[in-house]
Amino acid sequence: MKVTGPQHPRTSDISTGKTREQEPSKGKIEKGIAASERPAGNHTSLTMNRIREVIKSTPDVRSERVEALRERIRSGSYKVNADRLAESMLTESLREDLEKP
Repeated sequence: MKVTGPQHPRTSDISTGKTREQEPSKGKIEKGIAASERPAGNHTSLTMNRIREVIKSTPDVRSERVEALRERIRSGSYKVNADRLAESMLTESLREDLEKP
């Protein structure tokens, strides 16, 4: 027997003795996502993978925000709320102390 091109495995139905082709699972496209790229888990796994992709593509520094703050500092309109700053520093310090072993 001469075989040419990709061949899909065949399975037989025991009750009828007929042979049918199995659909390949790798590379099959369903709803825009290749089956080989689809997580083996449930819908939550797929959602988590999408969230991870968005996080990876989001920059750590918000350039627009940084530039706006720089401009406010240059113009002298940036004012620090000393009470809020002190509260944040104390809260962070306490959090670090609680996290220590």
